[in-house]
Amino acid sequence: MAAVWRQILGHDQIGPDDGFFELGGDSFLALRLIRQVEQTFGVRVALLDLYRHPTITQLVEHLETRRGSVGGPARPDALLHRLTVADGSAAMGTIVCIPYSGGQAVSFEPLAAALPDGWAL
Repeated sequence: MAAVWRQILGHDQIGPDDGFFELGGDSFLALRLIRQVEQTFGVRVALLDLYRHPTITQLVEHLETRRGSVGGPARPDALLHRLTVADGSAAMGTIVCIPYSGGQAVSFEPLAAALPDGWAL
């Protein structure tokens, strides 16, 4: 995985806990990365997976967990992606967002980060 990251990001040294976006990765490089991971390892990675798991360690652990679980996390091509979980204490509500023009759930990450506790997105 580190070799793929080095190739895409153009860095000689990448540590297992270095963040993809902190190393200069952007949305275009992220798309190239997930395509290369699929070609190299035969594993589908959603763009949202990289945003949620932005280090090599986190992404590999996520992929291993997903590979070994039955009925585990949503498939990369799933229609619904839960970005936050209502904690049950306030149970304020659930927001369902639909990206336009082929967009992806990752475009709602800023909204997810800004929501108060108790809201699910």
